[in-house]
Amino acid sequence: MISFEKKYAEYPMEEFIDKVMSVQEVLGYCKENYCGHFGKCWSCPPYDFDTIEYMKQYSRIKVLGIKACFSEEDKGRTLTKEELGKLTMEAMMGARGQLDEELRAEEEKTPGSEALLGGACTLCGRQPCAKATGEECRHKDKMRYSIESLGGLTNKVTEEMLGYEMLWIKDGILPDYLTSVGALMIK
Repeated sequence: MISFEKKYAEYPMEEFIDKVMSVQEVLGYCKENYCGHFGKCWSCPPYDFDTIEYMKQYSRIKVLGIKACFSEEDKGRTLTKEELGKLTMEAMMGARGQLDEELRAEEEKTPGSEALLGGACTLCGRQPCAKATGEECRHKDKMRYSIESLGGLTNKVTEEMLGYEMLWIKDGILPDYLTSVGALMIK
């Protein structure tokens, strides 16, 4: 059983940039292709614009973190690869789904705002992103970047802005929770 906890924080954009943005560091992780989306997805780097200047168009940022908390019986257990995959997928899809839904709704209600969603774009579903074939984005009006794709360290966002540590699966052992983080940039 997985439960979800939400935490919010709001900061002036300049403070957010100073505290958590490390574009070259994150771009290095992206170039190492940790997630497999570098250069293959319109919502992921490399970009033809300066991400810090892009963010400076906005005066404030409202951060949302969603923790997918595992049941007492699952926490700390060493799981089979199949069990781990199933629970992780359920946790992250649930957290990401809630995050995207809430931030898109907030964006719609807040004129001049833009959501930063959790991770790479998923709008094309199982179909590869059009960028992989050199085409324009199929969903330009709905595609959104993420904090990390613009150069933000999400572990710093959770620790310094939301007040909790970002946990990871290590050696097949499920942590207490996994996290999805996004934000709304406000003019």
